[in-house]
Amino acid sequence: MLLGGPKAEGSLDTPMISNDMEEINQKIYKAFHDINSIFQGQFRILGADIHHSDQKQLLVLAMPFKITPNNVVQDEEIVSRDLKTDVRHPGVRSGYVIPGLIAFHFDVDLKRALASIGQVICASGKKYTLIGGMSGKNTDGGQMFEITNSGVKDPHPLYKFRLIYSFPNDPTHYFDNGCKFWQLNQNAQEKVQTETRKAGKLLFHLSGSIRKVYDALLAVMSKKSHCDAIELTLEGLKHIITFSDNCGHLSFVYNKLMDLKQSDSVDFAELLALCGLN
Repeated sequence: MLLGGPKAEGSLDTPMISNDMEEINQKIYKAFHDINSIFQGQFRILGADIHHSDQKQLLVLAMPFKITPNNVVQDEEIVSRDLKTDVRHPGVRSGYVIPGLIAFHFDVDLKRALASIGQVICASGKKYTLIGGMSGKNTDGGQMFEITNSGVKDPHPLYKFRLIYSFPNDPTHYFDNGCKFWQLNQNAQEKVQTETRKAGKLLFHLSGSIRKVYDALLAVMSKKSHCDAIELTLEGLKHIITFSDNCGHLSFVYNKLMDLKQSDSVDFAELLALCGLN
């Protein structure tokens, strides 16, 4: 069958990460607590995979105070906001939450936390000496961070991530552009969720690996916030192929889908039906 895939490793609800990464995650969480960081217990890392050095992950900061969001400007699907609050916090100035201040303080505490850890020796026997901090801007102006294993030659990032923010009285997860916070409007959010579910279903069928699908979709969406299911599938396949062995059948499918896209003859519902996924 053209769009056949190998036996699945898990279900779409249970993304897997490496044992080493889980151990490192716990070390980092504990280190933030040990240095008495203002961010201790307030963050979690999404989609971490130690093997994918180009992976851009999302680190959710669960801020401990309530906000009042104000619309600043809406540009098609993007809504920019100022977030007001009446609390005292290092990330707040004159009653407004300032993303640049939060990023600055997170950078300081991240460096302190990693320095306090020293060398990590995982159950696998692998050794990691962690360093990290700010590493330039994302395409929309949001601050990027990296954590690297300095104990190896030519180190690649173990984590490459940006911050997103949640608040206790607001269900929205906010991104930032360095100056203001932004979110997709409700219709755009629902569209992204729908298209991602469709692409994830097909990618899982093709690759048989939840971890690869999860990582691929995060990598694509960290670069492109607005993709339809076809583009997500193509870009996701490209990512999976890059980090897979024996992926000849995936390369074949990718080339076929590219041909169909270029001829403007891709019907995603038909693709799902062909795979028995409707």
